[in-house]
Amino acid sequence: MDSLYHFIFALVGGYVLVKGLGVRYNFLILTALAFFSILIDIDHLLGFHFFHNVFVLTPFVLLFFIALFMKLKRVQLYSLILVVILYGHLLADMTYGMGIPLFYPLDSSMKKVPYPAMKKNFVSPFGMTLLLYFGAIALLVLIYRIVKTVKCRRCSG
Repeated sequence: MDSLYHFIFALVGGYVLVKGLGVRYNFLILTALAFFSILIDIDHLLGFHFFHNVFVLTPFVLLFFIALFMKLKRVQLYSLILVVILYGHLLADMTYGMGIPLFYPLDSSMKKVPYPAMKKNFVSPFGMTLLLYFGAIALLVLIYRIVKTVKCRRCSG
């Protein structure tokens, strides 16, 4: 997958996420995070897939929970966006091409999203990527809205 695709995919995914959450955001920071997501591809220059694995998400997931605990709303938001757009990068590479070593360094075998029943003109790897990526974003937005609604009912009741 080329870097321009990853950048645009990340930027659109981050934008859809913040709009779905209905939160204020800085478009310049969102653009910088989208650019940051393509840095995973530095692996291609190194000749091995050191960053193309789930462990690249770990520091940002931890940052999200630390920010949640410390009530740092902006840090929560941008770490969540970064996790989502990095997930999108890994997902895109798993649905198109040779796959990624998802659990590297524990396991260096290449993993791909399986699509045994796909017909080339019916569901393509790009369509599958869009479904899995924006489906995950929609699920996050839905969970956020449910939690927010439950919190509001508790506060007013």
